[in-house]
Amino acid sequence: MGITRRICTLAIIGNLGVLFLGCSGSTVRGSGLVVSSYGDPGVIALVPFFTSRPDTEGRGLVRCPRCEGYIAVGEIGPEGPKVITSFFRRKLVSNGYSLVSEEMVAETLPLLRSLEEKPEVLSQRLAFQLHIDSVVLGWVFRYRERIGGAWGVQEPASVAFVALLFNGQDGKLLWRGRFDETQQPLFEDVRHFSSFVRRGGRWLTAEQLAADGTSRVLLTFPGWDTMRINQ
Repeated sequence: MGITRRICTLAIIGNLGVLFLGCSGSTVRGSGLVVSSYGDPGVIALVPFFTSRPDTEGRGLVRCPRCEGYIAVGEIGPEGPKVITSFFRRKLVSNGYSLVSEEMVAETLPLLRSLEEKPEVLSQRLAFQLHIDSVVLGWVFRYRERIGGAWGVQEPASVAFVALLFNGQDGKLLWRGRFDETQQPLFEDVRHFSSFVRRGGRWLTAEQLAADGTSRVLLTFPGWDTMRINQ
């Protein structure tokens, strides 16, 4: 990756076919309702995203919490979990969802931090303490900043996270959102041409990539369409 990867938003269509050059490659997998149907999640507690580390030293993979398969774990900038948590809070509130304050969660969470590996139990305990309906828990697997600029990079940004919504009463998993992307030149995978166009053909920063990932996974969040209509 030492050679600068350049981007140009050129499409030549002719007898020789189609040539695409640019950057893309997003992956939103396993996002959506886990139960058959679920409406308004009520009052939500959004827990600050946890930082995920490999299961075994020297191993670059970790099992995705409460979802199928593994996710590659890499560099996580110290600001990553805070940035992604902030995006989730902002998007949920702006779309009409009711969230308890960050301060209320911060006061209660230290007593439950040992339950990170038992998210269902953590959700029930937190819901009981705060008298709320549901809990969003998340893990960040990668948050690596790009090296370079919007039109050429030596290293692209890379972001991966998973977010889970639990019923606070019984701890049942209601929804799952998973985003995993390291931007790639468009010519390496033309399936993601729509993402390339939507992003203006640019190499994104880690923060921009995280914002885009948050917006995309929340499209399947319970009650999303209804909440937007009722605003």
